[in-house]
Parts: sequence; C-alpha cells; structure tokens
Amino acid sequence: MDKNEVAISIIIPIYNVGEYLHRCLSSVACQTFKDYEVIMVNDGSTDKSCEIAESFTKYFVNFRLVHNTQKGVAYARNLGVSLARGEYIAFVDSDDYVDPNYLLRLYSAAKEYDADVAHCNYVLYNIDSGFLHSVRIRKPRKGVMTNINMVRRTLSDFFMRSYLWNKLWRRSLFVDNNITFPNMKFEDIATVSKLLYFANKGIILNQYLYYYTIRDGSIVQTVSLQNISDYILSLGMLRRFFTDKNELTNTTFPFIRLAMIMIFANIGSLFRFHFRKRNFRGYFGNVVKGTRNILYFYSKNFKKASHQEVTLPYSFTEPEDKSKK
Repeated sequence: MDKNEVAISIIIPIYNVGEYLHRCLSSVACQTFKDYEVIMVNDGSTDKSCEIAESFTKYFVNFRLVHNTQKGVAYARNLGVSLARGEYIAFVDSDDYVDPNYLLRLYSAAKEYDADVAHCNYVLYNIDSGFLHSVRIRKPRKGVMTNINMVRRTLSDFFMRSYLWNKLWRRSLFVDNNITFPNMKFEDIATVSKLLYFANKGIILNQYLYYYTIRDGSIVQTVSLQNISDYILSLGMLRRFFTDKNELTNTTFPFIRLAMIMIFANIGSLFRFHFRKRNFRGYFGNVVKGTRNILYFYSKNFKKASHQEVTLPYSFTEPEDKSKK
C-alpha cells in the first residue's frame, strides 16, 4: 500500500441532516479500526449540518469536509470516490449510524478472503416509533459468494439488496471499470449490481453492523413522479448493462422478479402520490404507463435501441394538486 493511502475511505454525503448528523459522525469517529479517512461531502446544506461537520474536522485529523452546490447524492458520492485514498471504500448515509466494529469486521473479512466486497447484516431503525428490525442476509455455508451469485441475489431483491452502505468495496472496482453513479434517484439500484459483477468474490458476515434510519423526508420515503420514474429507469439501465455483458441467461429469473416487484411498487407509489395530491384523476393511466415502461425493457424494441440512452418511453401525467384547496 502506498504511504499516501489508507485502508478505508468512508464517504458521507450531507444535506440538511443537522438533527441526525452528530450521531452519525460520532459513530464513525468511535471505530475500533483506526486506519481510515472520512470524506464528508456537503451538498449545499442550509441548516446546521455544515457547522456540525466542520466541528469534527477540528477534533479528528482523519475527517475531511468538501463543499459543492446542491447537486444530489449521486454527484456527492462520485466526488467522494474521486477523492478517496483507501484500498476499500465504505458509504455511510448521514442520518444513519454504525456499530463500533463496522470497519474492523468488514475489513478483516475482506482481507482474510481477499474479497473485493464484504457484506454485513443491518438493522432498520424507525425514528418515529423507535422500533428496531434486524435484517439478516442469507449466505452460503462459508459466507463466500461468486460475483454472478451476488448479482443474481441482488437483482432479485430477495436474498440481498442493492444497498451501498452495508458493504465494503474495493476502490479498484470503481476506478478500473470506470463506474460512477448516474445522476438520478435510486442510483444505488442502477450501480450496485454492476460493481458486484466485476468483483472477484464477496464475503458475507453474520454481524449486525449498520443501522439504517427510516424517517419522513428521506429519498426512499419521498414519493414523486421523478422518483418513481428513476426507480423504473434503474431497471432499464441494468438490462442494458447485462445485455452488453451477454449475461441475460444467468439473470433471467432475477430480472423477472425485479420487474414484478417494480410493477407492484409502481401501483403502490402512484396511489400514495395521487392520495397526497387528493386527486385520483389519471391514476390508472399512470399505472398503465409505469407498467408499460417496465415491460418495454424486456421488449425487442429496447434491445434494438442498444446504442441509445436509456430513457422511459412513456411519461407520467402530473395531476393537479388539490390538497391545498
């Protein structure tokens, strides 16, 4: 390892999370593993987030804060990756927190098995109810998985999920394969399976090391037509990638399952969206458009357009907002 490198770079995008940020950064600062740097990317916060982040740079020499105008979490993550010096990269969301052994367990396992990726179990924390729900990843006997098995399990959204934060990634996966996060919501879904495809192997740990916060205002909880569109678009981007890699045979069932999940998620998300607008005019039309978008990514027309940018052929119709009348 080069003398200017560290073992792990932790990338934390920050945007208006002042209420949760101190807890997050404190959990990172208290890691039992010490050879790491923290790259905090302030994405144009307007609350006290920047002040909190700056305070950590004063007390911890391995904490670094960089600024940019509000460009979204994908841009912030890409910026963090470009600045990272670590052999491995970890991503932590700024409203979440981690176990003190988060880095130690993941890094030790990755090095022991010479794995490009190490996964851990995680806990969902509902900030309103205080309820904790443990999520355990189903793993093979010795916990070691091939890249294609990881891809299949992740695409199907069943045994594994397309989360960045419960994984430790070898930085070369990004650099050597020129992988960046697309400028969209749900950029993790569009990216994680690609990274896993290029990995030599993965190791899965039984420990619960990451605490994911469920709260109003997060990207996952925010319902908009743009978010729904980006969610479906991630399917098309993955289909294009694995078509180009001639891996559709190995990923047929996982893609079918993912498409079915998206169809039902589309129905539910659009219902929530129209309900918040207090206007169900055009709801069924939007459901049909969403379903047709999903099915399009399995059609011959999509395969014939392999040289074109991946886009949705059917745009959703924005209903009038009657909630404020």
